[in-house]
Amino acid sequence: MYHQGIIERCCAEMNREISKHTIYVSLSKSMLYHYENWYLSDSHIISYSRNPISQQKNSFGTPLGLHEVAEKYGDNLPLGTILKGRVSIHRTYFDLDLSEQTGHITSRILRLAGLQSGFNQGGNCDSYERYIYIHGTSSEELIGQRISKGCLLMKNRDVIELYDVIPTGSLVMIAMD
Repeated sequence: MYHQGIIERCCAEMNREISKHTIYVSLSKSMLYHYENWYLSDSHIISYSRNPISQQKNSFGTPLGLHEVAEKYGDNLPLGTILKGRVSIHRTYFDLDLSEQTGHITSRILRLAGLQSGFNQGGNCDSYERYIYIHGTSSEELIGQRISKGCLLMKNRDVIELYDVIPTGSLVMIAMD
């Protein structure tokens, strides 16, 4: 299996065990694949950065490489809840005027930490310090297009479904294949 081989090679180079749940993100296909024990559990269309792919701080580009789910935010929040600073503002984007509904972080956040020192971890290329997330969006109609500021965006129901089964520590490979 193509995705498995990429993750296995990267983990072997880092002397790291593969997690039960793994996520493979293909930016070229705008797809997120969730595997459980290397069986494809589900797949979802995603959006990523409108800027060029980049690990660099302040680039607003989606970073490549091996990451892990470091933190999760949004347990049991209603669909479409807006999160600011990873905290619910106790409103959904449905409550806003139509002109205010776009561009919000919604429903759930999986915060990613890069695992490759000098590539997506540490210094000016640290995914965790850049606040790179997998999260829901109030712009669901644009999913599949390059619209984010570096994060991976999902439809709200999809990110809730993923959030509910993915534990922290799960591996996430972001690739441009």
